[in-house]
Amino acid sequence: MPRRRLTADEELEWISGGRAAVTGLLHFRRSGGRECVANLSAEPCSLPDGEALLSSAPVTGDRLPPWTTVWIRTTGS
Repeated sequence: MPRRRLTADEELEWISGGRAAVTGLLHFRRSGGRECVANLSAEPCSLPDGEALLSSAPVTGDRLPPWTTVWIRTTGS
């Protein structure tokens, strides 16, 4: 997919809640079915369902390693 299409007129939705504030998780969703999850803690955290597109460290299974960020194409997108 050309980068121009990825940066087209899209909206950004912050995913918040108790889990994010307590665990050091940064999570947002862009329209088009892509999510970014950054684990800014020393503990692994669960990932949303979907296909990992890009990550700052190896990601296996449904757990995001500490100090790692991943872009995900969410299921059904």
